[in-house]
Amino acid sequence: MPTEVTINLEQPNDRRKKVSGLWWTKKGAELVEEIGATVEVLKDAAQARHSRDLAHARLYSNRHVEALTSWKYSVAKKAATLTLNLSKSMISTLKSKITKNRPRAMFLTEGGGHEDKDKAKLLNKYSFGLTHEMSLYDLGPKIFVDALIFGVGCIHQFASPDTGRPTAERVFIGEILVPEEECFNTDKPRQMHRVRTMNAQVAQSSWQKFAKQIELATRRNQEHKGGDNSLPSNEVEVRQSWHLPSFDVKAERKRAKKENRKPRPHDGRYVITIDGVDDPIVDIPWEKSYFPFNFYRWDDGIAGFYSAGLNEEIIGLQREVNKLLKKIASFMNGNAPHVFVERGSNINESEISNEIWSIIEYDRQPPKFGTFASVPAEFFHHLERLVRQAYEIAGISQLSAQSQKPGGLDSGKALDTFNDIETERFHDAGRSYENFFMGAIEMGIDLSRDIYLKDPSVAVFAENTTRGNKFLERIDWKKIDLDADQYVMKVFPISLLPSTPSGKLAYVERIVDKFPEMRPYALEMLDFPDVESFTNLLSSQVNVLDQQITNMLKHGIQEFPEPRTANLQFAATHMWAAYNRARLDKYPLDAQNRLLRYLEAIRRLDQMAQQAAAPPPAPPQAAPGPGLPPGAPQAAPPQLPPDAALAA
Repeated sequence: MPTEVTINLEQPNDRRKKVSGLWWTKKGAELVEEIGATVEVLKDAAQARHSRDLAHARLYSNRHVEALTSWKYSVAKKAATLTLNLSKSMISTLKSKITKNRPRAMFLTEGGGHEDKDKAKLLNKYSFGLTHEMSLYDLGPKIFVDALIFGVGCIHQFASPDTGRPTAERVFIGEILVPEEECFNTDKPRQMHRVRTMNAQVAQSSWQKFAKQIELATRRNQEHKGGDNSLPSNEVEVRQSWHLPSFDVKAERKRAKKENRKPRPHDGRYVITIDGVDDPIVDIPWEKSYFPFNFYRWDDGIAGFYSAGLNEEIIGLQREVNKLLKKIASFMNGNAPHVFVERGSNINESEISNEIWSIIEYDRQPPKFGTFASVPAEFFHHLERLVRQAYEIAGISQLSAQSQKPGGLDSGKALDTFNDIETERFHDAGRSYENFFMGAIEMGIDLSRDIYLKDPSVAVFAENTTRGNKFLERIDWKKIDLDADQYVMKVFPISLLPSTPSGKLAYVERIVDKFPEMRPYALEMLDFPDVESFTNLLSSQVNVLDQQITNMLKHGIQEFPEPRTANLQFAATHMWAAYNRARLDKYPLDAQNRLLRYLEAIRRLDQMAQQAAAPPPAPPQAAPGPGLPPGAPQAAPPQLPPDAALAA
């Protein structure tokens, strides 16, 4: 049971009451008040973290940001003094390294039949279309940068209220509030709140039933406007609150159905409230075992929900660099040339100027001009050490930050090896980035199931690639709808060919060595490296056979092998495997017989091919003529040509 949490009474805006910590057990106005008090408690607890986030935002953006709020972020009271921004340089380099791979999910069935495999193939296409539908390839790099700055990046996934389609949006981690005492041993709390501001007119349009109450709340904001944390007059604070059920709701329903009883009531809940509105805007059960957010963390940390980003690792060095740069600037600005004049030389000081070809009269010795080293060399050596140490902490070479390669590395293989060695430091970060995409895609698929219950026409458009042609293919969810326990999801990156000529050539050589069939297309791959279309060529026969198997087993269409284009031996092996699988899956006998007729056709074609390849029969020999009379001389044997005689 959650313990009572008491708000700090020393805070001036304190609601001065105890919070039960059980807001999901309340109803009506009491629910709204309880959520409001809980949010205030969590805000107070997060003040130190928000201050750190503000410092990290200033460090990265090189601006004096007033606050991380929608109405104060763009306000800068004074100009920034930072001239060597290590934070932005390293984060930009890491972004280009880690996010250049575009992870893509692959779904594999667990012992499924042909129908499940076909659905899994469609699910692969659907997930790729879903990735574009939710703009994950655009959001991913932004979330990665957020994680490096603040420690955690986040997206919120939901069904769009306008289109009803799966949607994802970037969320600033400062909007997410969780009770950190629940997260000491895990990063999965039982409750979560997203607190953000919204334009009052947008809120009224979204929830027209509460338009008058929202208008009253806006007027109260105008009357009580003041202080650094007060909202603009046209904004309201919207709170979305989730509480996860204490048990698996889906599993409980299955058990209850099996035991012929009613399922136990759960305590999962999703509530939307607005500060100043007495009634909850939305109050519905929440049956999922997860929150509708997907997080990426730069470093998991020792304990807790939040973690440290790259900025927190280098902020001390960045401050030292800033101090040193200020000292160097003061030395440089204070340095000036000096003029040495001998006493009694009768030089008029007013005649010394920067005028070209000016005449200076003097007695005895002429004036001497001298300059001194403005900044001690140790200052620059120390600056170089600090910068180098910062890059070493992040695991980045300064050559990578400057988009340069080490001297002598010209071959594609050498560059690949160098990149592999450098990226070993970021293996965990890259794996976490791929897992972030896996979680987002899996959540999007689950979201599609929910949308399908309300709208059976839910679909996405995925790119279909054929030789020399690309088009969008509509993938309907009703054609897929695999249960989560019927497939295994894996992820792999979509990498582009190297951009350098030597890298391109080395990559194509490796492809051609492994797949000699692609040798005729090597030059075309160098010019336009569409690897997917060439892969489709290599797998075209398997795809044709699988399509024929599906037609015979599922659609009742009798297929036959192509006598001129099919590899009969491969087709027979593939078809026998399909026949045995169909027997195990207990397909109808007429469907199995269609496969047998296909195999019989292969046997006949093979016999015809063998007969055509057999040598023609020898011509019949003529009857022997009459023998020579007794005593007649024997004919001499024919003479061989000289070369043939030598060979004999």
